Amino acid sequence: DALDALPKLDPRDRAAAALPADRLPGYRLWIYTNFHCNLRCSYCCAESSPGADPRAFDAATVAELVGQAVASGTKEIYLTGGEPLLNNDIADIVKYCAAAAPTVLLTNGMLFSGSRRRLLDAMPRDNLMLQISIDSPTAGLHDSQRGPGSWAKAIAGARLARELGFRLRIAATIAA
Repeated sequence: DALDALPKLDPRDRAAAALPADRLPGYRLWIYTNFHCNLRCSYCCAESSPGADPRAFDAATVAELVGQAVASGTKEIYLTGGEPLLNNDIADIVKYCAAAAPTVLLTNGMLFSGSRRRLLDAMPRDNLMLQISIDSPTAGLHDSQRGPGSWAKAIAGARLARELGFRLRIAATIAA
């Protein structure tokens, strides 16, 4: 057994050695691009909202962080927030990240018009996946957690993302 070949390791190290490569610490880099959001979700763990302090990373800072992480073995990048599309540098951040490693951009899918649409249009399609949060197949539960009308806007955003050629996945938060 491969673990028997590791007799001098602390039990925590033995447990890490048994993990698949994509579960090891450092495999994924999560970056909170900013902390402000257009929604006030009832379960937000980042305490994001329209009134939150933006605390946004600029593209140069993200490039430095990603460069160091990839050099140290990071294989995937996740960009989250708040709502990342509220960060004015998000298109440049996404371009840099997707050039460095497979990248997932987590979004509520509601800000795909106006100036934010131009940011979306400037993002690469290769090595990038958009993950849009839709908490229910119908509006009731989703809107009760994220705000009235948010389900319809998220669905429209998901449809637009597909039309624009983005790879897309849907994520849901289930609150008990």
